[in-house]
Amino acid sequence: MMDFSLSDEQRMVADSVAQVLGDHGLPRAGTVDHAALWRALAGLELAGLPFPASVGGAGLGVSDLTFALIEGGRFGADLPLVSSVLLPALCLRHGGADTLPPELVAALVAGHALLGAAVDDAPQEPLIAQPARDGFLLAGRKVACLNAAGAAAHLVLTPDAVFLVPADTRGLSVEPYALVDGRAAADLRFDGVALSVTARIGGAALARLLRDAGALALAADALGAMLRINVLTLEHLKTRQQFGQKIGRFQALQHRMVDMVHETEHMTSLVYRAAMACDDAGEDGGTARARAVSQLRRHLATRIRPAAAAAIQLHGGIGMTAEYVLGALVKRVLVADMLFGTADDHAARLRHLLVAEAAAL
Repeated sequence: MMDFSLSDEQRMVADSVAQVLGDHGLPRAGTVDHAALWRALAGLELAGLPFPASVGGAGLGVSDLTFALIEGGRFGADLPLVSSVLLPALCLRHGGADTLPPELVAALVAGHALLGAAVDDAPQEPLIAQPARDGFLLAGRKVACLNAAGAAAHLVLTPDAVFLVPADTRGLSVEPYALVDGRAAADLRFDGVALSVTARIGGAALARLLRDAGALALAADALGAMLRINVLTLEHLKTRQQFGQKIGRFQALQHRMVDMVHETEHMTSLVYRAAMACDDAGEDGGTARARAVSQLRRHLATRIRPAAAAAIQLHGGIGMTAEYVLGALVKRVLVADMLFGTADDHAARLRHLLVAEAAAL
């Protein structure tokens, strides 16, 4: 049986992040200085939490950083925790100390540099990496790359490899925009980008790990958003009056609120289990991790998305207004369901795992 109780370090991480984000007035609708937020958190050494102690980090794991991700979702913050903290730290942990340039690692640990995370392919222009003289040639497009605008370099994933591509690489163009929930992203276009052999920092195993860790991280963010959504919805049911009484007294609405809380509690356990699986470096870590992450993402798609939609219905008209923070939190759930693999992708992987297990019996 897994132990889901929080350690002292995990409580400290969650409390510290919540304190800083709350001090900056989050969650709220409208413009927020997210750069100032990141500087404040970097000053608390959050950026270095999962990096090895040998490079100045705290040496904590994915499970520990997960609590910062949950708080980021709960407060609706745009923080580079996935692209600039979690993924590069895993590159160092599993690829070796020389996986990333030392000067880049030092800047990441201090919170002074950003990396972009280029994971999802454009459906009509998937990224293709072909061997070429003295290196590789990349062509295609990556979409919805987190924190890619203004990044010093990009972690670029293909099914077989992980590349570190400097932002000023010839043939690489960046098209920045905001995701539907307001977070910064960009599309990356690779027009015959030539890379040296050293640009390939990992193979298929590292690519799968980074993709799974990113999928977990987005789900943890969505969990945080859903926790806040539940609080807002319950407060609304306790105060909104209709037909001369508070709407929270209507049994049908009580049942829907209970369903929302139940699905969120289930997701909490799935997030914790997937985070532990991402920390597991054992021989079976890949299969166990794949199963845990895909089960989590299927729950996000089939249970949490409908629960978030129910929150808007329970709020009525106010739930549709841009001035109320609920809408932005619901959109975070939608974005989490779309990046680092779709619900169909994760369903297909679960089917493959089940078939493989049945064949081994």
